[in-house]
Amino acid sequence: YFNLGVVSYYQNSDPAKAIEYFAKTITLKPDLAEAWSAIGIIRCDQSRFSEALVCLDQALVIDPNLTTAHYHMGVARQKNGGYREGIQSFQKAMACDPTFAPARWLSLLSLPILYDNPGQIDDYRRQFISNMAALVTSIELKTPRQKQYALTGIRSCTNFYLQYQGRNDLELQTQYGRLVHRVMAANYPQWAQPKPMPPLKPNAKI
Repeated sequence: YFNLGVVSYYQNSDPAKAIEYFAKTITLKPDLAEAWSAIGIIRCDQSRFSEALVCLDQALVIDPNLTTAHYHMGVARQKNGGYREGIQSFQKAMACDPTFAPARWLSLLSLPILYDNPGQIDDYRRQFISNMAALVTSIELKTPRQKQYALTGIRSCTNFYLQYQGRNDLELQTQYGRLVHRVMAANYPQWAQPKPMPPLKPNAKI
């Protein structure tokens, strides 16, 4: 039943059927943390964060070392307004598995949606600048494993909330763009080759 749930969600894109299978799994084996976590992940993907938190919490009661449950707990907490609590969950995921790139990226580069005062913006901005610099200098792309790690990381995080600070983000976004380019070029060198502009046709309108 658990495997049927995995196939239903990740291969057939049928969350309702997947939850049905995972729920059946829990009926037969209530202490299977992965089944609770799977429902929590689906609810998180559906933006039903309160429900996700209940299921993920139960998964972590059963297995405190379940990396993916900690990670999605962090996502759900942040989306539910708990920014700091989300960071704590990302750090717990990293403690369980230091190679889990999405947790590291979000622990370093996630930002609150709202701020209580302008001073908080300055504090979080300084933290973001420091974390960005640490991430850029630490990324290595020499081995296939390192390349895949970095690719998984950039896939998990976008600096969407940076603009909410109302500041000039050109330099920060340029730094991040260069990092993304490095990672993509290392993984897909065929996409990073410069191509000349084709010649204009006679009498072409621009």
